[in-house]
Amino acid sequence: MNDQQRDTLKLMMQTRISDIEGFLSSAKEGNALDDESASLDQKIASTVDSQIIESEKRELTLLKNNIQWVDSEDAGYCQQCACEIPFARLRAVPTTRLCVHCAE
Repeated sequence: MNDQQRDTLKLMMQTRISDIEGFLSSAKEGNALDDESASLDQKIASTVDSQIIESEKRELTLLKNNIQWVDSEDAGYCQQCACEIPFARLRAVPTTRLCVHCAE
């Protein structure tokens, strides 16, 4: 991976991190609900919302770890087979550290 590719990946990851942090921040704020039906709707949706929030938190952790990884000597190489991961895959799945073959 060359320096330009490294910078591109880091920018993509930093942008996504900011988006997730904004989403998580707004999710924590919540809304004060006055009527009973709105409260019931929120209770029904809370399970789905909590799953989405957990998924976003996992992605956030992976992205933060991969920003550090991109600056290391191991960046761009599969953790399992040590083959080079194509840049197109890293752009498509910035949370990965596996080549397509090992990810299967």
